[in-house]
Amino acid sequence: MVAVIPAKEKSSRVPNKNWRPFFGSKCLVEIKIEQLLDVLPAKDIYLSCDDASKKEISDKYGINFLLRNSILASDNTSWSEVVTGIISQVPVEADEEILWAEATSPLFQNYKNFIEIWFAKKNQHDSIAAVNEFREFLMNANGKPLNFKFGKEHCPSQELEPMYSMDSFFIMTKYNMLHLNYMIGNQPYLYIIPEKSIEIDTMSEFMLAQKIYEEQVNE
Repeated sequence: MVAVIPAKEKSSRVPNKNWRPFFGSKCLVEIKIEQLLDVLPAKDIYLSCDDASKKEISDKYGINFLLRNSILASDNTSWSEVVTGIISQVPVEADEEILWAEATSPLFQNYKNFIEIWFAKKNQHDSIAAVNEFREFLMNANGKPLNFKFGKEHCPSQELEPMYSMDSFFIMTKYNMLHLNYMIGNQPYLYIIPEKSIEIDTMSEFMLAQKIYEEQVNE
């Protein structure tokens, strides 16, 4: 198994999101590298970025650097093209399993358990996807309930069917990622994150994740 950290240079909603200081002087990418080094050797970790200067960070940790085509960092490029473009650069055989781990989810750290669960479930599933489970009353844009009913048939939230939001780390073979143009297959095992994670997409999420991460480190 190898791991790839996709981290483009720029971010539209949080300026310099992947590279700005997050904890002390460390950025999100450095934190993700350190988390993965707990479970994989440096030679099996790849940083994918469209900015050649970021190779300094991969060199600092002794991991591999993949210079991504700038087209694959554009908001105008489809996500499926981004995935296949990045994965096609990883120099491993088609049957090699790849852990796709985005830097934007710094709070989850137990990759050892994630990988162990995958090894236990892989014979029945083609991939594993980290998810957050929730039970909330959902409505569409027209105010119509999606997973509950108004009036006398309204139920307590604990009786709602659980729903799942994707987080940002997955495992599947290189072949399947290229064939399906995605990080998740048709028969994924859903790995429920024990404590709700934060996938950073806004400045408020960045600041909240900073606070929680600092509390985790100081426990």
